[in-house]
Amino acid sequence: MKFSTIIIGGGLSGLTAGITLAEQGQRVAVLAAGQSRLHFTSGSMELLGYNAKGEQVDCPLDECRSLPASHPYQKIGVENLASYAQMAKKLFANAGIEVVGYETMNHIRLSPIGVLKPAWLTLGDYITANMARQFPFQSVLIANIAGYIDMPTPFLKSAFEKCGVKCRVVEVKTPMLENLRRSQTEMRATNIARVLSEQSAVDQLSVEINRSVNREQAILIPAVMGITDNSIVQYLRRMVTRPLFCIATLPPAVTGVRLQSRLRKYFLSLGGTYMLGSTVREANISSGKILSVAAANLPDQKLKANNYILATGSFMGNGLIATQSGVIEPIMNLDVDAPLDRELWTAENLNESQPYMEFGVKTALGLHPSIDGKTITNLWAVGAVLSGHNPIKLADSSGVDMLTALHAATEIIQTEKNR
Repeated sequence: MKFSTIIIGGGLSGLTAGITLAEQGQRVAVLAAGQSRLHFTSGSMELLGYNAKGEQVDCPLDECRSLPASHPYQKIGVENLASYAQMAKKLFANAGIEVVGYETMNHIRLSPIGVLKPAWLTLGDYITANMARQFPFQSVLIANIAGYIDMPTPFLKSAFEKCGVKCRVVEVKTPMLENLRRSQTEMRATNIARVLSEQSAVDQLSVEINRSVNREQAILIPAVMGITDNSIVQYLRRMVTRPLFCIATLPPAVTGVRLQSRLRKYFLSLGGTYMLGSTVREANISSGKILSVAAANLPDQKLKANNYILATGSFMGNGLIATQSGVIEPIMNLDVDAPLDRELWTAENLNESQPYMEFGVKTALGLHPSIDGKTITNLWAVGAVLSGHNPIKLADSSGVDMLTALHAATEIIQTEKNR
């Protein structure tokens, strides 16, 4: 099978690149091994939340200029970040994903355990605050679903009160959710979302929420609605008597599933090929170029393309593997930035920045990887597989995923025009 571009990895970075290329008329295949890290997302995207000193970043584009040369943003050119960030927002809009936020100024999102964190983009049905930690309401009602344990309301209540927002917590019950409550293992976000996909169930929920409201200015509910889109959330918003917003829950997250679903659906609508369960086991490389790749579930097929993108993620997605002899990239054995001495992989203090978080595939400017120092000219590495940054410390994971993918796609489009 022959394609213009083959993308190895079906998460946020892989789909971002795939959509961008498919919008330009390319024949694109995304080879996805399985569930992606998107399923664990909070509903917010981060461009750069903290600097190297751990200080909160208000204006991410300005702070990106101070990042070290090893950071992926520097390798794609900090002068390009604003353009790529705007492309990312347009991509979400085209896929039917409503987001709020600006690349010029972060906002504050609320984590499932009540931690206030800087963010770049957040789904439109989530509550956010400005960088001064001022929420748009002075009093809120948190309406949790009885029996749902993946939203620790005491922490959330404390977070609001520290910001000067009066907060009251109630639990609501509906007949259609009572069946799930027979087993706490069933009271998970995705299971609740299936029940609340029915309009009759949402009608019941709205009645119980309205009964619980006193003088609160806004209603907050756990993000347990809308696996495929946010239409059911919008319906509930119309049925209640106060402005209603969602709060992120502990993973697996419904909104993460929604993001994956919407992006994948849009990619397919553009004519893209999405091969789920396709674990790439090897690549045929000659004279500094990939000629073809082979997938485990297609042993007799050679998948060929002019260009290839590696978007397999870090250790979590097996894009990197730690062995007794070192850290490796398992498909092509690409050069990796990681010391051989295992004592250097971790810091003694658990709360310190862990060195292994910056391990990844070594790339030159433009994100081309290499093997034994020889560049693979028709391969780009994007997203979490890249070395040079700590996504936990810097809060830049989603931004690196999307912006490096957009850079690779933009270079490929230009390459094909010049071919």
